[in-house]
Amino acid sequence: MIEKPLRLILVHGTWARNAPWTQETSPIVIALKSEFESIKSVERIDWSGSNSFAARFDAREKLIALLSSIPSDEKAVICAHSHGGGAVCYALQERPELADKIRGLVFLATPFCTYRLLPSWRLLLDGLWSPLIFAFFALYIVLFMLAFGLIANVLDLRDVWDYLALWAWLIPIFCGAAVVCNELALRALIFFNRVKLRITHGLLRSAIRTGRLVSCELPNNPSAVFIRLSGDEASVGLNFAQAVTWIIMTMNVVFNRLFGALAKPFRVTRIRRPIRDRILFSLFIVWFTFSLVTAREKMNESDIAASSYDHSLWYFKNFLDFLGQITAVVTLALPGVLFTVSLVLLSLNWLLSLLFGRMPFVAGGLLQPAVEATPPGLWLFNHVTWRSYRSSKRKFLWRHSNPYGDPKIIAAVVKWLRMDPRRE
Repeated sequence: MIEKPLRLILVHGTWARNAPWTQETSPIVIALKSEFESIKSVERIDWSGSNSFAARFDAREKLIALLSSIPSDEKAVICAHSHGGGAVCYALQERPELADKIRGLVFLATPFCTYRLLPSWRLLLDGLWSPLIFAFFALYIVLFMLAFGLIANVLDLRDVWDYLALWAWLIPIFCGAAVVCNELALRALIFFNRVKLRITHGLLRSAIRTGRLVSCELPNNPSAVFIRLSGDEASVGLNFAQAVTWIIMTMNVVFNRLFGALAKPFRVTRIRRPIRDRILFSLFIVWFTFSLVTAREKMNESDIAASSYDHSLWYFKNFLDFLGQITAVVTLALPGVLFTVSLVLLSLNWLLSLLFGRMPFVAGGLLQPAVEATPPGLWLFNHVTWRSYRSSKRKFLWRHSNPYGDPKIIAAVVKWLRMDPRRE
């Protein structure tokens, strides 16, 4: 069967605009033209090579224009290195019908990055809102205590025992006022959470849209091979990116496991079980009030002297004081800890995204990158290790993309193109 005329399209990688392997005099181009006489022309996609999604989208548009100009009686063979392979994926994602014009795809050390929402996205956003929720509860309790103090001064109450002994008839009024105040506070919290939820949904939609836009996925119909040489700078960078991604994602998982349950009470957007939810909210108000009062008292309290009459009672009181201090510290420090850790992890996630290209802070902070040597799916992968070369040629960091002029790499590309079942 006579093969259709072929066009050889070369796409250089990041920071390799003048890569030697993309020149017509390079060993790989000469070898392919000599092995496949049907290659009639060699095209080169010249893009900026900067490490940004905008630059790869520009390369995508140039590749789409070139593939669209190929007549139906011709086919294209595309060789792409590093993030140049990402530009090829973006082109086929936008115009999947162009895959019918491709005879074969050769990806050289291309990192395929796919993005999805982090499992801890909800906790990260809750952590950013935690200082406002803390301020809400603190303001509510302070206003309630000021109102109670004002009533006590008007009625000339010395302490709570006077209140209970002399003014017991006010207890129903006080309890009713507390129930009304708690109900108003609960409704205010629900309103705040609904506003927060609306803002959160907008941030999530933006992050999901960004993740879909920049993810490198390849349709199943093109025939492709993926070659990776250990000594190539792109391969070393891929290994580094995978290691850093694993470390930062592990930190996100640990954060979600440690603090995930603590943030759930602050996410209420509606009352599902009226009695239970109101009781739990009231108990939390009591706990929060106790923490504030305990923290205030411990700041002004002098050391407690041991009683010479009942040491056991003194030790028990000290134990209760210790529990109270721990409760106060944990309760009052938790919002600050959640906010700080959430902000740090969002920043780390965003900095991790800069390894592959710049994206908005919130989107980069909420997305989890998966960096692999092949896109999702079943593909032919050829990993050429540097140890397979003679000691005189072994290098830990080969100059960016230069090793793809090596005879062993060229032989692997030629062998795959000859064995490709889609050959016409």
